[in-house]
Amino acid sequence: ISAQKPEDVFADINTRFYGAAAKEMAAYWQFIDRVWVDTPEYSGCGFGYLRRWTPERMAEARKLLDAGLAACKTELEKKRVTLADDSLKLFELFMKLRRDQAEGRFEKLAEEADVWRKRVVELGEQYKENSCFTRVPYNNVTVNGSYFSQFYQQTYNDASRIAKHFDVLTPTPLRSFRYATDPEKKGEAAGWGKPSFNDSAWKTTDVCNETWSTLGLHDYFKSMWYRTTVKLPAVRVDRRVFLWLGSYDGSAKVFVNGKLVKPDGKTPTATEAVGYCQPTSFDVTLAVEDGDNTVAILCTRTDFNELGTGGLLGPAIIYAEKPPVWLPATAHAVPKETATEGEGYFSIIEGKNGRLYVGTHADRKSTRLNSSHRT
Repeated sequence: ISAQKPEDVFADINTRFYGAAAKEMAAYWQFIDRVWVDTPEYSGCGFGYLRRWTPERMAEARKLLDAGLAACKTELEKKRVTLADDSLKLFELFMKLRRDQAEGRFEKLAEEADVWRKRVVELGEQYKENSCFTRVPYNNVTVNGSYFSQFYQQTYNDASRIAKHFDVLTPTPLRSFRYATDPEKKGEAAGWGKPSFNDSAWKTTDVCNETWSTLGLHDYFKSMWYRTTVKLPAVRVDRRVFLWLGSYDGSAKVFVNGKLVKPDGKTPTATEAVGYCQPTSFDVTLAVEDGDNTVAILCTRTDFNELGTGGLLGPAIIYAEKPPVWLPATAHAVPKETATEGEGYFSIIEGKNGRLYVGTHADRKSTRLNSSHRT
């Protein structure tokens, strides 16, 4: 074997395994291999996949594999090519999720993420005799399913929640940022978070396509600043406004128009969010203005990992609460006989379940009269 050329060994393996479809499947696997080798992207997991697996490359992979399916002559050949086809179909859905998030199509992310999770388990069971799709005895959702849940699904679920219940003020997600490293963390004192700071000398990155590894910072475990400007419409004063970071590695400290904004839902004293691949919203209600707004984000890579990620791992958006919808209603006086001491009244409160409760008071007793869904 040592005297054989590598390409001859490769051809022999494909001929023995794929039979009549050997030529077509060899072309498919050679293409897959060249995409991996020739793309200057070095981060682990799927954070660099949008850079590596462009729509054009995904289309070419599908074309080559379809040719392999068409070339099969026997059932065994078809079964073997179908294994590769099932894998590519799963990857096509994975890349659709990545691209939909990057491009702001949030509505079906949660639903389709559930489909992916279920499908990888099904394929693991289907091909368990072949030890495929990361099926292992100690993990009933497969290894890939566990990583998918940890790295991506939280973001997809939160994105769909926002799309369903809020108004997104940035139809095009914030992906393009000017950036600069800050290894000594001197940027905040130097005014890097302020609108007046001149960042024209900084380089630009697309956080959906470029990881810290892509930027030459694979082993950089310190701080990075991101800055951008976003134009926002006027928002009613009774609506809260949020900035959402879909995913980040380490800590994120956010300034909007020079004002430090705090992560929503955290402790009152928290000035930054800390986590890994966790979506976080920052309450920017009191910081945003009509028109241009400066967003500055200080990210610090806090934990050691081998993936080569750091800072922002996905797009940001700005969203607001939906405006209230007022409905016509009639209010009736409480009959005197229901409150003999003259203290009768009724009140309306909103329950935690989203319903409005209308009640009366009489003789120190409360009675629920009615409830309706809040609109």
